Amino acid sequence: MIPVRRLQTNGMVERFNGRIGEVLATTRFDSQEQLAETLKRYVYLYNHHIPQQALGHHPPIRHPGFTGVAIEASRFIQSQSY
Repeated sequence: MIPVRRLQTNGMVERFNGRIGEVLATTRFDSQEQLAETLKRYVYLYNHHIPQQALGHHPPIRHPGFTGVAIEASRFIQSQSY
């Protein structure tokens, strides 16, 4: 879970929300399945390939013990039905 009241984490959450918001605002989805697949792909991209300044310019997956923003988002997305 994301630590409460931690500025570093809050910044990462806001960046993730802004980036995924751009994807959602510029993409037309023909089905709920297409939306869910796009979200899952973006979460994977974010976790594995987008470096975060707060993590020493590494993606979240490469930071030991970090379960942060996109990893939690991934769990949430997987648990939803659209």
